[in-house]
Amino acid sequence: MNPPDVRPVDYRQLMKKVEQVVREIEASGETGATIHTLASAIVGRFRDELGIYGGRLYRREGEEYELAATFPESRELEGFRVPVDYAPIDIALAEGIVYMSAGDPRIDPAIESRIGVESFAAIVVGDEEFLLAFNIAP
Repeated sequence: MNPPDVRPVDYRQLMKKVEQVVREIEASGETGATIHTLASAIVGRFRDELGIYGGRLYRREGEEYELAATFPESRELEGFRVPVDYAPIDIALAEGIVYMSAGDPRIDPAIESRIGVESFAAIVVGDEEFLLAFNIAP
């Protein structure tokens, strides 16, 4: 799916707002399913306004985050894993959120090209159990 044409958005502020909503959801239980529903709604309903054209939900499995869902749904990356020490994940774990784009030397081009992402924002959810990442239009 191609990125939409959008006006500039402060993704750091946006992700902080999403993080706040997710914390409220965490308090209600069933975190994984609820996050999946929330992320699907964000991608589906705010694509043009926010420049979010896809996303992924990862679940921590030991020293890796395993892809649990994609938005829109796709089986293409089923079983895909990213190590916890991958720089964007490390930053997200330390700061709660991360925003990165192509050309950042901390990004592994092989990982990001497999996912098909140039710019992304991500937040850590549920005591580091989940990582929610959104594809961001350039």
